[in-house]
Amino acid sequence: MRGYSVLFVGNSTRDGHTEYQLKVVDPENTSWFTQKRYREIRELHDQLKLRFPQELQWFPPKRLFNNMDSAFINERQHQLQLYLNKVLQLDPTCSVKVLRKFLEIKPKPEPGRLAYGIESATAHQLLLDRASGQFLDLSQTPQPLDATEAEQKASNYSQVFSRMSQLSVGPHNTLPFQPQFKQANFSAEQMEEQISKPSLAQTDGRVVSDALDELCVILSTNRRIEGLDDIIVPFPPIVVPLSSAS
Repeated sequence: MRGYSVLFVGNSTRDGHTEYQLKVVDPENTSWFTQKRYREIRELHDQLKLRFPQELQWFPPKRLFNNMDSAFINERQHQLQLYLNKVLQLDPTCSVKVLRKFLEIKPKPEPGRLAYGIESATAHQLLLDRASGQFLDLSQTPQPLDATEAEQKASNYSQVFSRMSQLSVGPHNTLPFQPQFKQANFSAEQMEEQISKPSLAQTDGRVVSDALDELCVILSTNRRIEGLDDIIVPFPPIVVPLSSAS
């Protein structure tokens, strides 16, 4: 079975850092483009090392000086290409979640989907993927920011605070933008059909509700343990002799 492939197609430099353009092709020959920095690929490597500690021991080292030289950037791009080729040899179907997220692989619906909504198994997986992205991965060691990144973030924060300080809050103030609303034209039959369709949120809700019900049954302290009388052994009586008075 054909797996995923990644090809570095170029790079660009802006704001003091380099972004690499990647072309991703899935097993169905569908392709898309994404941009990644060296720091993002390095963070991916730190996470993949937990899954492949023996196979992924090498990664292109970081360079502190003259890292914007064009010859160095092209050489690093070649090294990163070799690294991702090695990763896809280890996981050609991109089953590791962090790799799928890095390559921006979107989940595809199963062929045998229901008339309305998504199969419960697919909906459950989508719910887990969505929830996992809301939590910090405490098993990973955060990487320090580069000097250029720290300076850029400080500049962005200063611009935001400066902008917010110029805005006064009051009932007569208007928003700096005006949302545009477009009226949708639906017939009565179309409205009734849309309302009757179960939404993805309802499907997710049923999956979560069933999972919570099963969890409550497992954790319940009011359940009677079958065969409890056969487990508990009565303690034999102890006779303590009284010492005679001297």
